[in-house]
Amino acid sequence: QKGYSDTILAELLAAVFNRTQGKSRDEALSIIIQGNMEQVVLKAAAILSDHERYNMLCNIIENTKCTDAVVLSLLSAHPEAACNIALEFKRSKEEMTKGELPLHKAIRNKHSEEVVLALFDAYNNASQKESVDGELPLHQAIKSEYSDQVALKILSAYPCAAMIPCKLSGKLPLHFAAASSASARLVECLIAEYPEALHIAVNNLTPRNLVTAALPMESIKLICRPS
Repeated sequence: QKGYSDTILAELLAAVFNRTQGKSRDEALSIIIQGNMEQVVLKAAAILSDHERYNMLCNIIENTKCTDAVVLSLLSAHPEAACNIALEFKRSKEEMTKGELPLHKAIRNKHSEEVVLALFDAYNNASQKESVDGELPLHQAIKSEYSDQVALKILSAYPCAAMIPCKLSGKLPLHFAAASSASARLVECLIAEYPEALHIAVNNLTPRNLVTAALPMESIKLICRPS
């Protein structure tokens, strides 16, 4: 309200934040995120623990007031925030496949491809992790109709994802692709990784049954070609 510059606000909030603990610290962090001010966020992030920085990135991604620029700046300064590595090492093998990562949240909240790719590049093992909905990032990217660049980059990091059904719906990536506007290039890569997907029915529907008018003709030909 007083029109102070971001630099001054960054110094003031960081000073307050650095002297708070517990609930007060969480409240201060919430104010910083709501403010959507790049310098303030970066100043606060510099004095956070790894776990707090990870949570900060997750909260920023889910906050509709925060811009992609803030996410990218935080990720550029602290790429490790894309995954709380310390927390990952403490989990069992089963637990490692559960829980939300910033990548899951970014795709669900339809952040730009730049943000999604930056998160993926910072932690490409996220391609093997399921969201709370039982979806891999590949499932999410195809459903949300991100470009080939996103979906194929995720698939190349974890080709086995083409064979893994979403735990909630039981659908394979090819089912999602058939019901979307997926390019022939993406469809061809999914089929190449798992040809059997063409014949797998979910609720009595194979990918052929899910083809829509939005799907490019070349993609339809690939899915509907004779076995």
